Amino acid sequence: MNSGNTQLVDYGIQNENSDFRVHVCPLAKCVYVYPTFCGVRAIKSGKYRKVPVYTNGVETAQGYIVPYSKIENCVAVELLDRTWEEANILESLSEQEKGARAEALIVKILQLGFLPLPQTAIVVTDAETQIAGGDILASSTEKKIQVKCDFKGGGQGDINRCTGNLFLQIAECNPNSTH
Repeated sequence: MNSGNTQLVDYGIQNENSDFRVHVCPLAKCVYVYPTFCGVRAIKSGKYRKVPVYTNGVETAQGYIVPYSKIENCVAVELLDRTWEEANILESLSEQEKGARAEALIVKILQLGFLPLPQTAIVVTDAETQIAGGDILASSTEKKIQVKCDFKGGGQGDINRCTGNLFLQIAECNPNSTH
């Protein structure tokens, strides 16, 4: 029984307040990172089709299917098999559990420094600091990251059931009142 909202609302990449988007794609065993504005630019180009998503016969989302290679500044980050095994993101899980595990994976690879985000880099000219091992000083400012579990997204398409695309959501509803 649907007890929540069944009316699609304008909610997605076009109105979120993030700096970067990260699509966690377990079947492709890859994470895709891009500046949010580049994803918005891709959907506004008019080159990609908008598709509905249905859950139990109810349209629960709409979004654009965009090849990751067509999103400007999109970087693919391949992770080791054991990292995916530890993340344990299974297709049979609820959307909420997949999302929680995707976020945990991104936290882990952020802490390890494996997620390519912009940093300020200053070349050190002081000889004493260079000799001590400090040729470059790098720092990063806080960035807002939106994480999406795009289970069949990415990859080369049709390999391991991957689509070769990323789903850039623009609308959703919540008929089952899940969060």
